[in-house]
Amino acid sequence: MIFSRTSQYAIQALIYLATQPGGQSSLNHEIARKLGVPPAYLAKILQGLCRQQILDSIRGRHGGFSLRD
Repeated sequence: MIFSRTSQYAIQALIYLATQPGGQSSLNHEIARKLGVPPAYLAKILQGLCRQQILDSIRGRHGGFSLRD
């Protein structure tokens, strides 16, 4: 099965977030740098995953994205 680039990036981001200790949130640019993905494109993907209630998005200094409980 062949996945679209968007789907591949989404899966990679979800795997990255799942490997973070204790459900720690991660910033978009940190995830993008680790995965080698354009940050603006990844931000749109992560926002879509938040709308689908797969991820939580936290604003502020200690914010970021994390898997939803």
